Amino acid sequence: MGKSFISLRVLVTLALILFVGAGKYPTEKGVLVLDDTNLAEAIKEHENILVTFYSPYSRLSFRIIDEFLPAWPDGIRPDKFKVAFAKVNAHTEKKARKEHDIYRYPTTKLFIKGDPIEYDGPTGINEVAAWLRKKIEGSTQEASTKNEIEQLTQTKGVVILFFGGKDHKDFGVFDAISKHFDDIAFVYTENSDLKKEFKIPSDTQILALKKFDEKKAAFAGELTVNNLNIFVAEHRFPIVQDFNDEIGKRLFTQFIPTLVLLTKKDAAGNRLESVVREIAPKIRGKVVVVVADYNTPNVGRKIANYIGVSEGNLPAVIQYSKGFI
Repeated sequence: MGKSFISLRVLVTLALILFVGAGKYPTEKGVLVLDDTNLAEAIKEHENILVTFYSPYSRLSFRIIDEFLPAWPDGIRPDKFKVAFAKVNAHTEKKARKEHDIYRYPTTKLFIKGDPIEYDGPTGINEVAAWLRKKIEGSTQEASTKNEIEQLTQTKGVVILFFGGKDHKDFGVFDAISKHFDDIAFVYTENSDLKKEFKIPSDTQILALKKFDEKKAAFAGELTVNNLNIFVAEHRFPIVQDFNDEIGKRLFTQFIPTLVLLTKKDAAGNRLESVVREIAPKIRGKVVVVVADYNTPNVGRKIANYIGVSEGNLPAVIQYSKGFI
């Protein structure tokens, strides 16, 4: 839970460096104090605004960490972008809590032109500043050869490739979605010959390249933020994954809707796994499907103990969204 926390000291420090004028909003030490009556207006007014939703009953909301650096880190230029900093008491401001899906305290979100991106990283000022820079300055990169793109695919697992430059009319949609997926490479290219090299139709605008499943998939339909977000979600992970520590960390920190099959790989488990694998493609993009072997050391039994499933109740299917249920 603590990963989404940014202390008030960090907010104040960053605000003194990057603060966009408070104007009509009440402030405390340079941080906007917002509520149900003015939050939406502030988000609309500021191109970049970092909002911490807190509870006065959460000790974590007010934790002060003395080792934060008092100055902006070397190598990061604050004059390149401006950010407003704000806080909302989500315990009393029920409308804000509901509209922004706040279910843990504190939760910090960066709104870029109204588009929310939740912060879920380390709480040091260097890490927060680097994250802000990446989100605001851009998360895309350019490539010109098939070899470059294939190497990125092997490194990152998934590459979303956009055919066109930054001046293309649809680049804004591509760039906006790139800010939401830190684990994927978003690459653009002006080399149209790559379409022949990847053996895809000449009218393809966006291509997903993957280390798994069918290896590549072309985006089809109207290119909108919502449609591209759905497409990326569909191809972000393998259709069925074997549980490991990396997947477990991702589930507990990102709260991705997941279906976990816990099995001993016996006859009953194999039958249920066949059913789960048959269903998985039909819910692709909406729910991640994970298979965990109970007999795998430090994996299956750890999950079973955590969710209270005994060996005698296996195989078992567990739904996971904002905590196992």
